[in-house]
Amino acid sequence: MALITIGVLNWMPDLIGFFRIVADLLTPGGALVIYETHPFLEMFDPVSKTPYEPAFSYFDRRPQPVSDAISYDGKNHGKGETGYWFIHSLGEIVSAAAASGLQIIELKEYGHSIREPEYDLYENREAQVPMTYCLITAKGQTPRTD
Repeated sequence: MALITIGVLNWMPDLIGFFRIVADLLTPGGALVIYETHPFLEMFDPVSKTPYEPAFSYFDRRPQPVSDAISYDGKNHGKGETGYWFIHSLGEIVSAAAASGLQIIELKEYGHSIREPEYDLYENREAQVPMTYCLITAKGQTPRTD
């Protein structure tokens, strides 16, 4: 079994290539579980003056430069080396997993956050947005020849 969680896929510019490598590492019948921030949440900036209005396009595929040090504790850790963040839609993620030969077993979406604490303001709202998802895939079994 392989597990991918918060912040892995957004560093990958080539999802199909990434999933092909993961699929190659799995044994037949092996599972890949992705428990990740929902791409829809990438549209919002919780520290802006208007945190409930979309700040970014769901469909913008340009690499986003990131120069702040990466942290998940909600604290500012200053600047780091510039990296590039790629926003992938949920459809692109599921399609890339399938194109790599992984079988889609289950996809669930949730209204809770696994991101930095500032994203918690989007939880428990009457008009709840998707905040997290869990995608379970499996590598197909090799047919028996005996």
